[in-house]
Amino acid sequence: MNKESYSFEARILIPDDTIREVFSTSKGQYDEKGNLQRLIGIVQDITDRKLAIQSIQASEEKFRQIYNNILDVYYEASLDGIILEIIPSIERISQYKREEIIGKSLYDIYADPLERDALIENLLIKGSVRDYEYLN
Repeated sequence: MNKESYSFEARILIPDDTIREVFSTSKGQYDEKGNLQRLIGIVQDITDRKLAIQSIQASEEKFRQIYNNILDVYYEASLDGIILEIIPSIERISQYKREEIIGKSLYDIYADPLERDALIENLLIKGSVRDYEYLN
């Protein structure tokens, strides 16, 4: 008789008093009458994976807090000038809502589109641009 397997996560205490996180999958083996004869199982130590996930989540939360609260404006745009991503601080320094500016062309927000061309030219020459100012 074949019955379904059973899986669960647990915390176990090992002899050095360390707690480890494990994932266990078990399946019973039954005789022809349906009586349980034995359990067959696998136990995997997932402690390091759990710690890595917690570390990633903490890092993501830290980044999210910085991203949502920084006063400078960070944005990403395609080379043809379409805004792909922009930080929420754009709403504090302009009349734009973040959602309405994503997908817009930089040419639509530069007071002088030639400034945008100069930015792209600098970017292509230097590989990056830092502390670049423009009027909008």
